[in-house]
Amino acid sequence: MGESGTGKELVAGAVHGLSRRHHQSYVRINCAAIPETLLESELFGHERGAFTGAIKQKMGRVEEAAGGTIFLDEIADMSKPLQAKLLRFLEDGSFTRVGGTQELRVNVRLIAATNRDIAAAITQGEFREDLFHRLNVVQLNPPPLRERGEDVLLLAEHFLKLFAATMNKNVTAISRAARQKLLSHGWPGNIRELRNAIERGLILETTRELQAGSLPDFQIEARLQKNQPVQVGLDESLDDALGRIERELITSALDQNNSNLTRAAERLKLTRHALRYRMQRLNMGGDITPE
Repeated sequence: MGESGTGKELVAGAVHGLSRRHHQSYVRINCAAIPETLLESELFGHERGAFTGAIKQKMGRVEEAAGGTIFLDEIADMSKPLQAKLLRFLEDGSFTRVGGTQELRVNVRLIAATNRDIAAAITQGEFREDLFHRLNVVQLNPPPLRERGEDVLLLAEHFLKLFAATMNKNVTAISRAARQKLLSHGWPGNIRELRNAIERGLILETTRELQAGSLPDFQIEARLQKNQPVQVGLDESLDDALGRIERELITSALDQNNSNLTRAAERLKLTRHALRYRMQRLNMGGDITPE
């Protein structure tokens, strides 16, 4: 997080409720959602005639946030030239609208976020190191949803109430089986994935409790998980967890090899006989080809 201007409340400003700015404007921009050619205009504004379609002067988002806070989401997707202009803005609060010559100045608190490995982006020359150091005043690294334990259930209940009211559905609780399913999933999509899962569940649910069958099966989502700690579900034994993981690995190997048993066995470094035995032990059926 950084701040244009004097920078006197950099640390205190990190806690929204303690900052003098918490009653002022809050403006958010998703840097990944706006085309690179338009992001500078969106951020700093433009003058009339600055480019095709600029039929009148436009105030930028930094001016809208004057005295308050601007949040730049996915800042690592910002182009290098615009990063340089943002760095200048952070140094003294000055900027120039696209197509303009007048230097303007505002004082805002700036918060930035990214889901990318920022150190790798700097090493690869995709993000300016000096901009990182200017932004890196107070750093917050919230843990991913998979590391939040039963917080998943608290958030799920929040979304349940939200969507039940929106959809006017009389679903007031989450069944035990559904709770276990939510706790056992690794949530590679974090809070957005959880929100969508609960919304989907409410759309399909016909009882007063959200059932496990109304939730997604998470098969595609599970394949997106990489190097994530193993999750053991509520009331799931170690043997059950190991069996589930073994089943997922075998299923993935078969999917990657078009259900060819020989190639899947080679992928798992097993003999065909050993793989078939494991599949029988796990009650795994399905169409497979030997060669």
